[in-house]
Amino acid sequence: MELMILDGPPALSKFALVKHQNLLVESAGQVNGLYAEYVHLLSLSAPLDESELARASALLHYGPEQDLPVRTGQEIGVVLPRLGTISPWSSKASDIFAICGLDKVLRVERGVRWFVDSGLEASEADAVLTASHDRMTERVVVDGDFTSVFDTLTPQPLSTVPVLSGGRDALSEANRQLGLALSEDEVAKTKRARLVIPAGTYPGQAEDVVTTSLPVVAYTTT
Repeated sequence: MELMILDGPPALSKFALVKHQNLLVESAGQVNGLYAEYVHLLSLSAPLDESELARASALLHYGPEQDLPVRTGQEIGVVLPRLGTISPWSSKASDIFAICGLDKVLRVERGVRWFVDSGLEASEADAVLTASHDRMTERVVVDGDFTSVFDTLTPQPLSTVPVLSGGRDALSEANRQLGLALSEDEVAKTKRARLVIPAGTYPGQAEDVVTTSLPVVAYTTT
């Protein structure tokens, strides 16, 4: 597998950047020179020739073309899909590449590069990145190493968290170890209701599982 990196257009408009800057004040303080742009990562079975590269570049040229923000500041990190996952954008874009005859492109994925003024402290830059991605579906790469983007993870067996006996501490530990991205408010809502998952509900589940429940909000687009 060969990895190709192609720069993309601005990820946020001028208005959206100002709005995001205002949201960052509480967690990172005043942030100047904020800018975000897409970066496209292509997993290739073989190098693209000149014609194929031109076709791929044309497919990845999208979005508004007027009154665009100008790149400023220093790159502090790239927001990518979580390890082992495929974003909805990737699924659709990869299908389009295949329909357009770009068979050498096994998959195409997209990330967001974040830039801020170079005078920002490391802790402030971390705060910007933390506030600029969803830990449930995304991760941050700061060293420019994108080789893991197309890694496939081995499915893990069913495991349980003893929230009824261990309470909040047990869930907090699982949240840390498994990267569940639960907020403190969500963790605090445990032990509200007893829930029994019947044996056989999931592969490898031989016995009933007694657990608790958390309110979950799901968002869909049409």
